[in-house]
Amino acid sequence: TDPMRFLDYLRGQTLTAHYRDEAYWSDIKVTDVDRLLKPKLPLYPVKIVLTALHRQQVVVIDYRKKDTEPGSVTVRPISPNHLVFADNRYHIRAYCHHKNYHLDFVLSRIVRAEIAEETEWVSSREDREWNKTVDLLLKPNPGLHESVQEAILRNYDGSESGCRKIRCRKALAFYIKRRLTGTNDPKYGK
Repeated sequence: TDPMRFLDYLRGQTLTAHYRDEAYWSDIKVTDVDRLLKPKLPLYPVKIVLTALHRQQVVVIDYRKKDTEPGSVTVRPISPNHLVFADNRYHIRAYCHHKNYHLDFVLSRIVRAEIAEETEWVSSREDREWNKTVDLLLKPNPGLHESVQEAILRNYDGSESGCRKIRCRKALAFYIKRRLTGTNDPKYGK
């Protein structure tokens, strides 16, 4: 009944065929451009972090932040709570024992990881940004022609009064805003 669910299913079948080396897993093949842009993930650290997520264990990671000098890393124990896919990459939402706060860590930036047996795992129960739901109201650039604004809104469910309403976890609002508000259309110069 929902075309997007069916198309997501077809995309999933194409991805399954890719990983199983089976050419015709589905009758309709989907060309997935996003797969061309996927980041490289280090196998061993990701395996350790996902194991810690599954077993609710603390893991010590060497993490390469964007705003540090090239080649420098920070070492910190984290309690992985949630796996998130945003901005075409995987993140781990975790309690950072170093900062005593829940943060997002990009998996491709984890250089090394090891299970920390002596530290107690912290759940996301106290993660206010994860547990709080917010409503985002977004609308097309008012400088665009009205017909273009209407066409943009037709792409999304939940459009009302010239706005798109998205209910999400507060911790994920940043990714949604960046994706939808950081988009420029060169055709219209806006």
